[in-house]
Amino acid sequence: MNTITKTDTNVVSPRLIAITLIAGSMIIPTIGLFGWLSNALLFASFGEQNIPMAPSTAICFLLLGSSLLMMFRPTIAKFRVIFITVAGSIVTLYGLLTFVGLNTELPILPDNLFFPTMGTLDGIPMGRMASSTGILFVFSGISILFSLAALYRVKQSGLWRFWAGLTGGTVLLVGFLFFIAYLINSPLFYGTEAIPMALTTSITFIILGVSLLIMLNSQTSSFTKPLTLLKNLKIGTQLKIGFAILLFFVIILGTISYQQSHKIQQQIEDMYNHPLQVRRNIGELTSSIYAIRVNMKNLVLTELTDVADKETEELADMISLDLLDKEVVNTIEILRNIYLGPVNDIDVLEYE
Repeated sequence: MNTITKTDTNVVSPRLIAITLIAGSMIIPTIGLFGWLSNALLFASFGEQNIPMAPSTAICFLLLGSSLLMMFRPTIAKFRVIFITVAGSIVTLYGLLTFVGLNTELPILPDNLFFPTMGTLDGIPMGRMASSTGILFVFSGISILFSLAALYRVKQSGLWRFWAGLTGGTVLLVGFLFFIAYLINSPLFYGTEAIPMALTTSITFIILGVSLLIMLNSQTSSFTKPLTLLKNLKIGTQLKIGFAILLFFVIILGTISYQQSHKIQQQIEDMYNHPLQVRRNIGELTSSIYAIRVNMKNLVLTELTDVADKETEELADMISLDLLDKEVVNTIEILRNIYLGPVNDIDVLEYE
């Protein structure tokens, strides 16, 4: 009797913990959406200096949370299976498009299609999903879809659960990495052109990752034995899987490092070239103004006795003045686009 009670406790307790965590992973994005709707972004950022959770990120979390709650039910009805499949696919596709769009500059960002411009924070666009958030949503959606597949493909359930656990664990670890960066007051990707992951987003990913792993643990007791599937494989196969995983993460880290290095190099070039461009255009503007003054002086001081020659000289001066005036206008417009100082400086220059 005591043994039965202990078994029941071990089965129910993780499930209740997971449901509580899933509820938490849905409460945080719900509060974030409330912050956007009420214009109180503190609810979406947990700090005025932090980037707020994007509305699209909050909606994706709600879809994943709802799917997880349905998967914890004793029986999953057909319409719930359809909802979980559709929700997981939408989140995966949304995250993939965001990740690819931000890293390749292709015009495929879904946030730009569904949400208006929502301002900036220290030059960082607000209300836009980060690239790191997008790739974690890809892993989260895949983990849920693979977990669902494990329930129906009994013969291959171990393999499906293995990959679901791997992607779910990746979500947990990466979310924890971003959260630690916030704790030590060195949040990742701030001060760069990349959109950083919000603090609220990293916390929610941690909760979501733990929930995914608990869900996999509740599906079968064999999942609690570490690396059971790998132990049954040949050593050569284990080495290939391990090498593939390491290669995958090396490629990811290498890609991120290359992109960040390229962005830093571009910023250095912009900082170096910008003063030269401004100085060059100011020099051209000064030369054009001096030339206009000379032509105006020549136009006034023209003292030719021949009327025909005088008219020809005046016409030439007028044409030259017109061309110089257009050059001045074009130079001022160029300065307006590249000058990083107050816009009023260019306005004063134009009126003078």
